[in-house]
Amino acid sequence: ALGIPIQLLTGEREAELASLGIAMGFGEVDGIAGDLGGGSLELVDVAPSARRTATTLPLGGLRLIDSSGGRIDKALDLADEQIGKVGWLDRGRNRSFYAVGGTWRAIAKLHMEQTGYPLRIMHGYSMPTKEAVAFCEEIRKAKKLSSMSGMEDVSKPRREVLPYGAVVLERLLKKLEPSEVRFSVF
Repeated sequence: ALGIPIQLLTGEREAELASLGIAMGFGEVDGIAGDLGGGSLELVDVAPSARRTATTLPLGGLRLIDSSGGRIDKALDLADEQIGKVGWLDRGRNRSFYAVGGTWRAIAKLHMEQTGYPLRIMHGYSMPTKEAVAFCEEIRKAKKLSSMSGMEDVSKPRREVLPYGAVVLERLLKKLEPSEVRFSVF
């Protein structure tokens, strides 16, 4: 209809583009970037000199809801299984993890609200790894997400995938053991 050819991206290409966004937003980077979408999670090792390794996993929020049958306990197992297949994630230890994607930004927004963070600037917001893991566990285990402070600022469609995005982030951080989580809007 537009007269423009459609280009389907591989997961690796999508990861590469995510890493370029991270580099644009932060300048020199050193860590692992993760881009969580509805259907997949792209991971890429980023460093000041070059992008080294990239992979894609079937762990997007919507896909995880479907493949787990809407069961958060099953989603934990699926996330652990897929993340465990990525042999190079140990390179993330004590480096930054750059989180990209609307669901992960919603987690950051909730954390900002609950901690009384004084700014409303999402890009560059960071959390220590242990704190991020604990917060993701809190979201995952919440009996009623709507009762969490700041949830009214999260769009209704995003609320459904929020616990699944928290599962992926929690399990990924436990495997990576990064120094911090830095959120990106790029």
